Amino acid sequence: MEVTRAVRFEDMGCEGCVNLVLDSLRSMDGVLMVARSGNELIITYDSDKVTFSDLMNMVMMHGLALYLRRIVLRLGNARELGLDEVQRLYREFNDLVSLVQDVTTHRLFLLMHPDSNPSPLINELRRLGLQVSDPVIDELG
Repeated sequence: MEVTRAVRFEDMGCEGCVNLVLDSLRSMDGVLMVARSGNELIITYDSDKVTFSDLMNMVMMHGLALYLRRIVLRLGNARELGLDEVQRLYREFNDLVSLVQDVTTHRLFLLMHPDSNPSPLINELRRLGLQVSDPVIDELG
């Protein structure tokens, strides 16, 4: 499915660095269009070939700081998500950039697109048997 997303980034004052990120994104399989408008990256991609997470991780790997939604959830049980479950969540929730579970502290750390609504993802986590509380932290940055 064709998806277009815009993500704001912190201007580093390095035009060459931003151009490197744009070129790297353009080289990824499934990326249909990449543009820049001020401090925003506009990316059109085929979500059947590449995930939003893949794209944002490529950007962050090049050192470009993104404005994302950071959410920390407290878990009431220590059941660990399986790899298949995590991979399915990345495919089904296109706004998801990163999902890290810490079974020691019973917390789930999420990075999502700033405009995303985390409720459907939280409901899916509950459906998978995790006892998820309301977010402990929900902030943009």
